[in-house]
Formats: sequence, C-alpha cells, structure tokens
Amino acid sequence: MICTAQLFSSRDVCKTACRNSPTGINTGAGARLSHLSGFTIVEVVIAVLISTIVFATVICAYVGANDRAEWSAYSLAAQSLAMQGIEQARAAQWDPESWPVIDKLPVTNYTRVEKLDVLVSGTPVLATNYVSISTIATSPQIRQLRADCVWVLVSRYHGAAGPFTNTAVTFRASDQ
Repeated sequence: MICTAQLFSSRDVCKTACRNSPTGINTGAGARLSHLSGFTIVEVVIAVLISTIVFATVICAYVGANDRAEWSAYSLAAQSLAMQGIEQARAAQWDPESWPVIDKLPVTNYTRVEKLDVLVSGTPVLATNYVSISTIATSPQIRQLRADCVWVLVSRYHGAAGPFTNTAVTFRASDQ
C-alpha cells in the first residue's frame, strides 16, 4: 500500500495522512496521534534523573580529583622537607679516624617545625620534621639517618585530615 503525505497546517501538526502504515499503527483519516507526538511525563522524569546522575558523577569525580591533587602536592612537599633534614645531617663533618676526632654528627634526635613549600593563599601548612641519628655498626662505623615529616591537611574534613607521615632513611659511613 502506498502512503501519501499531505502538507499540514500549524493547527494540524499532530495529524497524519497515512493509513495502515508499515509500522503497524492503524489510524483513521485525520485522527490525532497524541500518544506519538512527544514524550510522556514519565519519560521526561527518567531523562532528567539520568542527566542528574551523570552530572553528579562528573562533579564528584572532579572534587575527588582536586582533593587527591592537593594531597599529592602536600605529600611531595613533605617528602622534600624530610629529604632536606637527611641532607643537612649528611653534610655534617664526621671523621672518627682523624686526630682530634671530628664528630659533628652525634647520635641524637632533633625536631624542626617548618612550613610546607606549597603555594597557598591562606594559612600556610606547618610540618614537623623529626630527624634521628643512630649508630648501626661500629666496625666499619655506620650511622642511620632517619627523617619523619609529620603534617596535617587542614582543608579536609576532620576524619581524613591526617596526620600523615613521610619518611626518608639513609645510611652514612665515616668516610663519606
């Protein structure tokens, strides 16, 4: 059967000129296709719900990525601060073979409070660097240098703010 189309006026937009169409819709001449002309309210609500879920997921992913990036920046700064404590201890003179013995690297513990080297517009984040020097062996003489940098991420909610610890450990012989 051939389907013929007619030009419709703006008043008759929802009317059809096809009878017994191949889609199986049987409409009478000039009958309204209101059930085919648009979306039902249920379909619109489901579409809005799906869109809301998609946008909420994107926003949550963005906030999570931002939080992780901020934590990574502070962790890198804390690791740098721990390595700075190690390097300061490694730079101390220690020559037990000379006369008189030079030992500016005694077995000790000390702390320093410094701010993390991260660009912030508000209050800077302070970190405590705990440096400990201990003797590992006496022949050959080896000392362990350990730095623990403890910091808190104040921008997070209370349960996930920390404290976090970055640790650096190395060994030093007397001839280094």
